[in-house]
Order: sequence, then C-alpha cells, then structure tokens
Amino acid sequence: MNKITRLRKKADVLAWRIAVIKKGIDCEICGEPMDDVHHCYRKGTYPHLRYDFDNLSILCRECHDKPDYVILNELDKKRGKKWIKRLNKKAKEDYVCINIAFYENNIKALKLMDI
Repeated sequence: MNKITRLRKKADVLAWRIAVIKKGIDCEICGEPMDDVHHCYRKGTYPHLRYDFDNLSILCRECHDKPDYVILNELDKKRGKKWIKRLNKKAKEDYVCINIAFYENNIKALKLMDI
C-alpha cells in the first residue's frame, strides 16, 4: 500500500468518526440506525469535497442504496435551501491537486475537529 492510500484511509476513518459525532448515529432520512457515510457529491468526481461535512450524510443501508437525486431531495427537505446552495457553490470551486499534502492537510484539520 502506497503512502497516499494509507493517508486517504486514515483521513477517511477520521472523517467518518467525526461525521457520526456531529450528525448522530441515526439515518438522516428515515431515522433507522446508520450504516454508511454518504457523499452527496461523489468523492471520485469532486475529491475536494471528500472531507467537507456539508457533503457528508449519515444513512442506513436502505437509504444509501436510493438514487442520488432521491437522497439529495430528502436531505434538501431536512437541511434546507441554504445547505444545498452552499454545497452547490463548493462543488463549482476550482479543482485542487489530490496529493500527499492534500491528505496530510485534511488529517491535520480533522484531528483538530476530533472530540
């Protein structure tokens, strides 16, 4: 496993843990126990949003398996229009270089947030 993969996995675990602390252990859509952290904007297409908590949601497996537009619609109802406007604006931001420094910086930021 190369360094970038190790750093990405470390950052992913930190982000997942913090998302659960910040958002709770119940699915944001149906209230059932959560199984997954979902990226509203796909992390492969929008890597700069991978660790953005506006982009993360806590979902059960059933809700996570729904089409993306259904998930976004349900979250929009719960989180409000300001959230989706803010997230859409962030998605349009310039692409950042995903390298070792990107993950190291995100790990530092996530550690500062960790409770």
